[in-house]
Amino acid sequence: MKVFLPRRFLGKALGWIERGAWLLSLGALTYCGGILVQAELAQRQGRDELQAAKIRFASSSGVSSDAFAAASLPRIGPDPRGALGSLEMAAIGVSGVIFDGSDAFTLARGIGHVPGSALPGQRGNVVLAGHRDTFLRNLEHVTLGESVTIETPMANATYTVTAINVVDPTETSVMRPTSDFRITLITCYPFHFFGHAPQRFVVTGRLVTK
Repeated sequence: MKVFLPRRFLGKALGWIERGAWLLSLGALTYCGGILVQAELAQRQGRDELQAAKIRFASSSGVSSDAFAAASLPRIGPDPRGALGSLEMAAIGVSGVIFDGSDAFTLARGIGHVPGSALPGQRGNVVLAGHRDTFLRNLEHVTLGESVTIETPMANATYTVTAINVVDPTETSVMRPTSDFRITLITCYPFHFFGHAPQRFVVTGRLVTK
């Protein structure tokens, strides 16, 4: 049996649907805009914290932090509640402040340091994670030999990319502790996948010795 709706009712229904779609779109844009603003504010605050900590360290030690050789970085842990350092890959436009943690809140603010791994600039495997559509989105353009610079209040360190791999999320060996100076960057893969990406993009770098 066919049901015929009055044209007037059909027109109202379509109007409600259209207005609902606009409201949903506006809500989504507002939400995304809020996330971007939060990230930008966190990055600015983090960089201010790092600059202030760098000045304090230089004043207390009497030596500019830039003067430290990467191979002899001090084993001093920064305040885990604030910014740990910053990462930069100038050639591909990747940069961001590093915060401790790999939870959703931390990754929305910047690049996350996986708890339990070596602190940025220290001996061991420094494991960093980030979203493929925000701070590490340009990581898809990385090539072997690329430079990765880590700056902390105590010292700077430069790594060279030595390996690029795609692994399953269950492959945790890339995060194992090491005895050398190493950095591991992890993000989701594929980069342009809609929804929860099924794999992980892993970039490994070794310290540049001087």
